[in-house]
Amino acid sequence: MSQVQYKGMVLDIVRGKRIVARISPARQADGFPIQQLDDLLGKGPQLSAADKLLMASDVRAVREQLRTKADLRT
Repeated sequence: MSQVQYKGMVLDIVRGKRIVARISPARQADGFPIQQLDDLLGKGPQLSAADKLLMASDVRAVREQLRTKADLRT
């Protein structure tokens, strides 16, 4: 594990003649920490009352579409 972590080596796990798993150095996570989301949204541009209503309508429409697709699968 030290060679993977410090030297960047990749280790293959072999079963018979096939590689079945690979251990490689972890890469830095992309993205944004969810714990900071409220702070980020609070500092960003604020929606007007009319835009908030439009966004709420869009969210309802998306949720309805998701329910419809889920219902079709059952």
